[in-house]
Amino acid sequence: LVVDDLRRLIATANAPIFGVDTRLAVTEWNQKAEDLSGFSKEETVGESFLKFVKHLQKESVRSILEDALRGKDTVDYQFTLDTKSGQKVEVLLNATSRRSKEGRITGVIGVGQDITGRLQLELARHRQHEERARANAEVQFTNFLAHEVRNPLSGIDNCLHFIGDYDLQPLGNERSAALLADLSHMRACVDYMVGILDDTLELGKIAAKEIQLKRDPVSLRAVVDDCMRMVRRDLKDGVAMQAEILAAPGGVDPGDTDLVVLGDAVRLKQIILNLVANAIKFTLAGNIIIRCVRLDVESVQLIVQDTGPGIPPSEQQNLFSKHHRGTAMRKSGLGLAVCYDLVNIIGGDISVDSQYTAGTRILVLLPLHEVANASLGVPAPVKKKTSGDRLPSRLRCLVVDDSKAGRRLLVRRLGRIGLDWEFVEAPNGEVALKLAAAEQGFDLIFMDEQMSKSGGVMLGHEACARLRAEDYTGTIVGCSGNSLHELFIKNGATSFLCKPLPRDEVIIEDLRRFIKDLPGCVNVLIVDDQRVQRKVVRTRLERMGHTSWSFMEASSVGEAQSHYENGKKRIDLIVVDEDFGAGATRGEDFIRYVRETLSSAAIILGLTSLEDAMARHMAAGADICWLKPFPNDERLLSELGPLLRKMISNDAWRRGRQTRVGTTGANSMQLEA
Repeated sequence: LVVDDLRRLIATANAPIFGVDTRLAVTEWNQKAEDLSGFSKEETVGESFLKFVKHLQKESVRSILEDALRGKDTVDYQFTLDTKSGQKVEVLLNATSRRSKEGRITGVIGVGQDITGRLQLELARHRQHEERARANAEVQFTNFLAHEVRNPLSGIDNCLHFIGDYDLQPLGNERSAALLADLSHMRACVDYMVGILDDTLELGKIAAKEIQLKRDPVSLRAVVDDCMRMVRRDLKDGVAMQAEILAAPGGVDPGDTDLVVLGDAVRLKQIILNLVANAIKFTLAGNIIIRCVRLDVESVQLIVQDTGPGIPPSEQQNLFSKHHRGTAMRKSGLGLAVCYDLVNIIGGDISVDSQYTAGTRILVLLPLHEVANASLGVPAPVKKKTSGDRLPSRLRCLVVDDSKAGRRLLVRRLGRIGLDWEFVEAPNGEVALKLAAAEQGFDLIFMDEQMSKSGGVMLGHEACARLRAEDYTGTIVGCSGNSLHELFIKNGATSFLCKPLPRDEVIIEDLRRFIKDLPGCVNVLIVDDQRVQRKVVRTRLERMGHTSWSFMEASSVGEAQSHYENGKKRIDLIVVDEDFGAGATRGEDFIRYVRETLSSAAIILGLTSLEDAMARHMAAGADICWLKPFPNDERLLSELGPLLRKMISNDAWRRGRQTRVGTTGANSMQLEA
């Protein structure tokens, strides 16, 4: 009865069990062994067990079974079982001796475990780990290479900008024209190398799965218009570029149609820019069309069409490969490979429709869900700025970089776009923190990332985080040879510029997005007998002005006069109340004293609670007079801003400011490592 029970247990066990005799011939083969191998019990009993073992493992399995016949058991031995269908099954085997009633060894009982699935999962995980490690190593190497290449490229690019500023007339027309042509060629070479570095870094991020997609309302009209504005200067003479935003297939673009979709504006812009840049590169005549068509509420088709030389059919299949170079007529570089990977991450499809010698169409299908209410979260279009727009003057800047040459080149480059900016230099983040804590007057801080050459331990993004933790409220711009935009922004930076720096107009446009349109280094005197009122005025002006603005307060006209007579700072803006109590000198008298006795050109802003006092303030020489309470920021900017800018444009004022601020050299002070 016990023997029968054991046989039933073996037959129904949820593990493959087999038995062999002393000749290694199969004597037992349960149902699970049949299921696993595909061989029935009738097909195996009497056959050598080694017949079902992978050829290369037959001798090692024979050795395991013979050890069991000698009384030596084996635990967790892995071997490969050949199945009837030809597949390989990995089995973990426990082998033990089988004995008679007398204790004599008569064979071997083997109990197995199918570990094929587990091994496949482990192998997949191992391969994933290897791929991730390889991708991370590639990203680290690419970042290192990009940083080491970008820094000298940045120096070359900056010097090319400076050379273009020199007067070339003494060289003569022919030689100056030749020099300008050489400069243009060198700039094109720098731009090409920077583009290759950018694309290589982006491919590395994609391979390392570092791309995180956003899902925000995006205006396709705004994205396309922005892309066109950025690349229009690269169009060859005689080539036109236009955009069409179609609400439905076959529709007509009236010019103001828009499609608002849920997507990642940065990645969409990246795809469009790469496709359009590729089209511009090869279109010598004709036109380039960017077309966005809504196919349904969940998908949009993007088409970039050009009248270039077209792509041979033999090369179209590999067009989006990162290693594809194309013919001499059309070498695509890495930009299309970046597009292909980004489109796949988004979940779309990209293809090419090209007739050799007759132009190319790149078609991109994107799963972008339409936003029914076009105003939902969509930012207003950025107001276009004229070429005459300048950044605010007299800003105080801190340039942080471990390379003295790098700091000086950056100061010179920024000096081209900043009117009378003052620059202070620091060799690392630690020194920058001390300067910011001691002076509290920097409107802009330009922060490099790697600064170990000057003995600095802190990385640039770490210095940004520390500055914000210590309540620095000014603008921080990260600068690095690596693409570290997200890292800097995450740690408190306002913006990021990748080296080599972009064109001056691009820097200006980027800075204007967050720099207040008022001059820096303005000294303000607030005169009011009410402490609370002085605090209100100061808070409002601090919010509206720059970090470099300094404030003085006076509770009476006499105290205000002492600021003029004993103070070391020139006063640029005076905010003065009218009533200081019975018997006290009135605000209009102080205004008259400033204008007539001191002949000061400071801007005077009168504040009063009485309408008749407004006329007296203006008659005494005030530039503006407002009724309390203090006006809103919009009115402050619209009325006070032009007066400040006009005053600062005055040569006498600027000379006076420079002698009092005490800058050195070309408006720059430097702190060595």
